[in-house]
Amino acid sequence: MTSYGKLFRRIREQKNLSLTYFERLGINPGNLSKFERGQTMMDFSRVDSMLQAMDVSLAEYELMLHHFTPNFQELFLEAVEQANFAQDKRRLNALYDEASRDFYPLLALTAKACYSTLEAGEINLILKRLDNSLHWGYFELSLIYFTMEQLQTKDLKRLLSDFDQKHQHFYNILAYRRRLLQVACQLIILLSWREEQALAGKILKKLEGRNRNSIDFYIDTLCKLASATYRCCFEAPQYGRQEIRATLDIMNQLEQKDLRDFYEQKLAQILGE
Repeated sequence: MTSYGKLFRRIREQKNLSLTYFERLGINPGNLSKFERGQTMMDFSRVDSMLQAMDVSLAEYELMLHHFTPNFQELFLEAVEQANFAQDKRRLNALYDEASRDFYPLLALTAKACYSTLEAGEINLILKRLDNSLHWGYFELSLIYFTMEQLQTKDLKRLLSDFDQKHQHFYNILAYRRRLLQVACQLIILLSWREEQALAGKILKKLEGRNRNSIDFYIDTLCKLASATYRCCFEAPQYGRQEIRATLDIMNQLEQKDLRDFYEQKLAQILGE
């Protein structure tokens, strides 16, 4: 209970606002002070109104409260992604050692999964975290993003059975939305390769209905690759392969060689190369 009020007070003070600022919303300063000190709870509709007055969404508040990824984790996950795209096993191994040494086992496994086979106990640790998380924050999304290829299809199906409920609060946050789209695209590619047409098609349909404006070139290209992979595996193999190669060529033309090489290797069997 205390953490709700503490976070609200931190945001309010960062905005340089007094307790009385919210009187215009019908909020008693005394009651707000008690909420900030953890002495009482406040109806979330009222908290939401106050957050809106500070230009902070309820989704951002909840993300910071429950699933905020500390800056060092963001930097670490970014380093894992860069090393993975560059297929730099030495760097990935160093990142694994670093996180293991600092007692961040799940963080370490995001790196290890990119260059080595995970042990059964390590996979169980990942599944336990994902199964037990009521909402998937940025870290949970990153965890499945980096490790999904090592998870069995039956486990992926179980995890995805309530996927919409696990991420619905945070989609409006750009960094979260970007990672979510990465996860969706990677799942389509993986499930298409595993011949899971129904589930891959369901995710693709949702992906096509998402607003992907203002993301970036990489996400747009990844979405095209996912769609082309599905088409190649289930609808029009020859046309799908042409689409995949055309998308890879775009990466090359825009001097994204690491990305092109990474996905070309990942899709080599689908392309018949």
